Amino acid sequence: MTQEFRLKKDLTGQRFGDLLAIKPIGRAKNRNILWECLCTCGEVLNVTQSSLTRGQRSCLLCAVPRRSEKFVTHGMSKTPTYKSWCGMIERCENTNNKRYQSYGGRGIAVCERWRSSFENFLEDMGEKPCGMSIDRIDNNGDYEPGNCRWATVKEQALNRRSNKLITFCGVTKHLSVWAEETGLNADIISYRIKQGWGIDMALTAPAGYQRTRHQTNEH
Repeated sequence: MTQEFRLKKDLTGQRFGDLLAIKPIGRAKNRNILWECLCTCGEVLNVTQSSLTRGQRSCLLCAVPRRSEKFVTHGMSKTPTYKSWCGMIERCENTNNKRYQSYGGRGIAVCERWRSSFENFLEDMGEKPCGMSIDRIDNNGDYEPGNCRWATVKEQALNRRSNKLITFCGVTKHLSVWAEETGLNADIISYRIKQGWGIDMALTAPAGYQRTRHQTNEH
């Protein structure tokens, strides 16, 4: 088994809090080894090796802390802030979550301070402002103090890994910013560039403009 997965460290039989590592079962898209684990509550779940070594100590249901009297009284479990906290953990640790591959599947984790305590998360981040959601400043970094903020949809779009940087007239901006400034759809600009259009024409030609054969041959 160890040889098949070329394990640098065999976790078989090791306990991580409430989790017992049973066996490696494959790899996530980021090549991180997935381990079949058994929680003390009886839940069987798949956890990446990096999550285990970084601090995951139970299944998601067992991880949700018993909230103190004040949070129960104030109904924090039904607030957008609490739902954001749960969603953050789900994306990073639940392999059945539809967004897992973009988060936990590529090694993104929730720091132990936040994962083990909603109160700590609330203390560090404050309540979720209306119209905003949690955003990692470094898209390759974890959910942790110093790397997270509440951001608008537009701010998150600018911070997206897929947002292309384009340099025109010596100025570099995100594709979405150029689209907003030129009034062109971002998909149209992206399509033009992929088709070999020069940056100047891709950004300045009006929507619906068709290049001539001569212009096409130039690019």
